[in-house]
Amino acid sequence: MSMRMISCVGALAIGAGCPGGHGGGSGQTQQELRPPPALTICPDGTTNCTNPNGTGIYTAEWGAAGIGPNRVMITHFVNVPGTPTTSRVAFEGRYFDPQTSAWGQLPPGLVVRADYQGRHELPVLAVNETSTALQWTLLDPQTSQPILVLDPGLASLVVYVQFTLRATTNNTTQVYALRFQPAAGGPPSKLPLRIYDLSWQDARAPQAPVRYCADGQGTTDPVVFQRGMDVHPITGAVVRDPGSASFVTMSCRGGAVATVYSWGYGYGAASSTPTFYFDAGIQMKRASYCGDAQFFTVAGTRIFMTDDQGIQPATPPPSSIEAWWTPTGASCVNLANLRHSAMGFGGSCKGVPLPACPPALPGAPYLGDAPRNPGP
Repeated sequence: MSMRMISCVGALAIGAGCPGGHGGGSGQTQQELRPPPALTICPDGTTNCTNPNGTGIYTAEWGAAGIGPNRVMITHFVNVPGTPTTSRVAFEGRYFDPQTSAWGQLPPGLVVRADYQGRHELPVLAVNETSTALQWTLLDPQTSQPILVLDPGLASLVVYVQFTLRATTNNTTQVYALRFQPAAGGPPSKLPLRIYDLSWQDARAPQAPVRYCADGQGTTDPVVFQRGMDVHPITGAVVRDPGSASFVTMSCRGGAVATVYSWGYGYGAASSTPTFYFDAGIQMKRASYCGDAQFFTVAGTRIFMTDDQGIQPATPPPSSIEAWWTPTGASCVNLANLRHSAMGFGGSCKGVPLPACPPALPGAPYLGDAPRNPGP
């Protein structure tokens, strides 16, 4: 294998893009370094009460996504069984509980209705995506016929979501209006990628629309939709099974779920490349060496990426490799090549040191990175 280095580099979260489609950034400058959030051990012994915002999975590192005062972050919509004339789309996510100052699993919410082109109170039958292009299916009560809403019609669509947070709102049901505006521009992508500017309003006390996503520097970030998987918002672990087949994940463009896809790694079971690269790329993108709630990079950090499929064709010398990546984190790490040594990764996961990466390519499949400028 050649040891050439490509001149264009990939970007972690939101960074510099490349003319040839390599990388996944927006030209944003690198953020100021700060330590990653400490692991939060919850009463049940997991880290599931950790803040899912800003961990680099559904948002950019130190970015944010949320609706309302409880900062509800929708992780995915779910197509569920129902009667032919009722709404049949639910959603799941995370929310902030001010009483405990911790994050929790959102009780299942429901997409209760939609307004479209002057018609109101339309049942929502389904949500779908094809190569990240969003599609809603509504029901026309007068004709009992489905209404397909694709990109050209999304600007005329308002979807209403409803949820109840018993512990924090005394059983008060909250209803919000969501608008998905097709957008253009942004970082380059090696695969077809559609982006949408998402805003929300309190349906019962209308105010000016509020953006849903912000990147690590507070700039508005669009959302991306991807079907058929469940991505854990704290650890980045990906599940594809019959239960997640009807999920349509919604994430910010600067998060790993969308960014890794834009690097050329397919997310679906039917993609042209094995899903190993997508799953491992989620950990690589956010430098989560242990595949947990911690990350050790910032938006704008530029890296070389290499894989055995030639999707990202850089072939950095093994001596410059930072880590080889798996869906559960790094299989090895060269501490001298950390992207940001000042962020405090000590080389161990749960008290067990990660081995140094050997001076040779691993066996396939493999996905690795090398920082452009290792250092603080």
